[in-house]
Amino acid sequence: MTPAHPRHRRVWLLAGSAEAGRAAAVRMLAAIPAHRQLWVGNAAPAGATRIEAARAGTVLGGEFDALVFDAWCGFDPDALGATAGTVRGGGHLLLLAPPLADWPTFADPDAERVLVAPWTMADLAGRFLRRAARLTAADPAMTVIDPEQSHALPR
Repeated sequence: MTPAHPRHRRVWLLAGSAEAGRAAAVRMLAAIPAHRQLWVGNAAPAGATRIEAARAGTVLGGEFDALVFDAWCGFDPDALGATAGTVRGGGHLLLLAPPLADWPTFADPDAERVLVAPWTMADLAGRFLRRAARLTAADPAMTVIDPEQSHALPR
């Protein structure tokens, strides 16, 4: 899991079930020696440094070797941007999300936060997540991994 250049940040998308993605993130982070890690979301493993996405601004100015952003807990792009900025050069960002084909129909727990009257959750119709999935899949800097395929995990 070393980057091509020691100062480049690596971005890994673990696109699969929530349980498989979280387990794969734990295995991947175990391969990074002496690191400070931060989990964003409410489903971090025991003992991990964790914050809710709504508190992303509290880590600005901090620095982490690895960041796990659990989009299964809600995909707040502002929180992703704020916390991604804390990943040091040579660090790793792991984004946990549903499979790309399923992500647009995912009932995102964060979506309700952006609703304004008179619209409902049905009116959102996954537009933002559809775009996020499409752009993510097309980004050459992003390594997309199916965490259910253990042989696909980098060592």
